[in-house]
Amino acid sequence: MTSEQKKVLDMLESGQITNQEAARLLDCLEQDFRKEPTSAAPQPTPVQSGKKLKGKKLRIQVDGHVEGDKKINANVSIPLVLARYADNIIANCVPKEAHKELIQQGIDLRSLNISQIVDTIEDIDEDILNADIDQEDTVMKVRIYVE
Repeated sequence: MTSEQKKVLDMLESGQITNQEAARLLDCLEQDFRKEPTSAAPQPTPVQSGKKLKGKKLRIQVDGHVEGDKKINANVSIPLVLARYADNIIANCVPKEAHKELIQQGIDLRSLNISQIVDTIEDIDEDILNADIDQEDTVMKVRIYVE
C-alpha cells in the first residue's frame, strides 16, 4: 500500500471523505501508479510534501439573495491535502471524450496545476477573497479563506 492510498483510507476513517470519494481516489491513484514509469530517485508525494497541510481546509462561503428574496447559502470546505490530488483526479478520471470536448473549446483542465495553487495559498493568514456585492436584485457576501 502506498502512502497516498493510506492517506485516502485515513481520510475515510476520520470522516473527511465519503466511501464513494475514497473509492474514486483509490481508483485514480491506482491508474496513476500503473502509468508512472519507475525512476531511480523517488519524488516527494503530495502526502509527504503536504504534512503541514494536515487539518487545513480551503473554505468558500457564499451568503445572500437574488431576485427578491431567493436565498443563496453555500458553505464548501475542501481539505487542502485532498486538493493536492485534484491534478491526478483530473488527469486520470475525466472521461477521454469529455476531455477532448473541453480541449476543442480551448479548456485544458490538466494544465491547471492545482498543486501549485495549493502551495501558494497554504500559508495565507488572511482572506483570499472577501467580497460584498450589492447590485440591483443581488445582495451577496463571498468569502474564500484557509482555516
